[in-house]
Amino acid sequence: MRADAVMIQESLLLWPLVLVRRVGKRRTVLFDFSDPVDRHGSGLKGWLRRRAFGLLVRHADAVMVENRAYLERLGDRARRLIHFYGPVNAARYRDARMTLGVLPVEGAVRIGWTGSPGTFRFIAPLLSIIDEIACHHPIEVVLIGAGSIDNPLKHARLTLIDWNEDTEFATVPTFDLGLFRLEDSEDALWRGAGKLFIYMAAGVPFVASERGIARDLMREAGVGFPVSDDAQWGEVLTRAVADVQLRREMAATSLVQVSSLSYDSFRQALLASLVPAR
Repeated sequence: MRADAVMIQESLLLWPLVLVRRVGKRRTVLFDFSDPVDRHGSGLKGWLRRRAFGLLVRHADAVMVENRAYLERLGDRARRLIHFYGPVNAARYRDARMTLGVLPVEGAVRIGWTGSPGTFRFIAPLLSIIDEIACHHPIEVVLIGAGSIDNPLKHARLTLIDWNEDTEFATVPTFDLGLFRLEDSEDALWRGAGKLFIYMAAGVPFVASERGIARDLMREAGVGFPVSDDAQWGEVLTRAVADVQLRREMAATSLVQVSSLSYDSFRQALLASLVPAR
């Protein structure tokens, strides 16, 4: 291997690559992850994953995390820790939003979500709450990547869109509100927040569980409608739907901060983490 540096991203199966730093010329190894890959699996599979995770953390020259909770958890195990939110293709989302201009106040409020059939379960309980709000305010629910689901809505309009890169870039900027719900579990505290970064890059205000990385991001960025627990979703969503001005202010604030989530910023952080560690 001729590379001067090796980046291992998310995959625990690549843990043997940390050993290349000892073979031949000196190489810098960076381990980067956003999802809680150390918490997946149970039994022997879970043990093997945790073992591989521990080896990567201990032997990599630097570990880059998305969730700040890992900074404290890995502080005495990693040689060097770096924190970075994202990245996402911020320029493409921002440009799509800027092309749309100011979204119209009249008509239905577009409440959207992007994900996969496997992650749809997190926001499924919100559909009945949104439908109740739609009795008093027209709402369109736009779900990207949810797959085929039964339509439980009687008052809100449901739009299902198959996920692909182009439709996500084109559709998310049209949302008036984005959804991000975390379950009340220990695992939720360690999750990443890719959806929130997409919403911010697209200038979309969002309603999010005030837990884990979502809580940190909302406090640091000054955007988002925080939901303290599941019982508060109806109240917070009602306020978010009604407060057009605050949604616009959050959208503007997000677009100002979008460069911090970009691939360019990620590359700069990556290079800064590799060069001093060599």
